[in-house]
Amino acid sequence: MPADSLLQSAQNLMETNPETAVEYFKLFIERFPEHERAHQAQFLIGFTYSEQIADYDSAVEAFQAVIDNYPESDFVDDAEWMIQNMGVPPEELLLDQNSELNEENTEDSAL
Repeated sequence: MPADSLLQSAQNLMETNPETAVEYFKLFIERFPEHERAHQAQFLIGFTYSEQIADYDSAVEAFQAVIDNYPESDFVDDAEWMIQNMGVPPEELLLDQNSELNEENTEDSAL
């Protein structure tokens, strides 16, 4: 199977069959380790573990692999954010974000 087809198949399976999606992403990285989208596949392994399977230990390992193996990737910041925030309900993330914005506005007003 060509690289792009394998990656697309994995992405298509993320919601309906996440375990198989993870296996396809791993197969993609194994077969095409130098592919320009290997870093994306590695990130999507972590994302699938975190958001679809709720296996946070495996997700952390996958996200850490993005950081360690693809330090120049655009996904490094996202992987770090996911490690820090996975499992946090979206409502809490929104509350934290609003709180930070309010603090910034208060500081700006004081100047």
